[in-house]
Amino acid sequence: MPTDDELLRVWQAYQNVAQPFFAAGPAGARLAGPGWFAALANGPSGELNACGLTPEATDTSARALVSSIATDLPLIVFVSEHADP
Repeated sequence: MPTDDELLRVWQAYQNVAQPFFAAGPAGARLAGPGWFAALANGPSGELNACGLTPEATDTSARALVSSIATDLPLIVFVSEHADP
């Protein structure tokens, strides 16, 4: 079983790869807060807008993620099994 530090490093690595990839276009955006991140192309497909709730995510993290993104934007949200939202 991976340690908490290893899990956080894996999530950080995904965020570091996803944000430049998805947010590279002219409408792209990189958003992040404690326990969450969003890598947005702001395109019409969920596959273009990847978000995550990391192992340290709480209810507050989930609310912050949702409140920072347009309500009509389709998303994929990856959620760590260790998150507690």
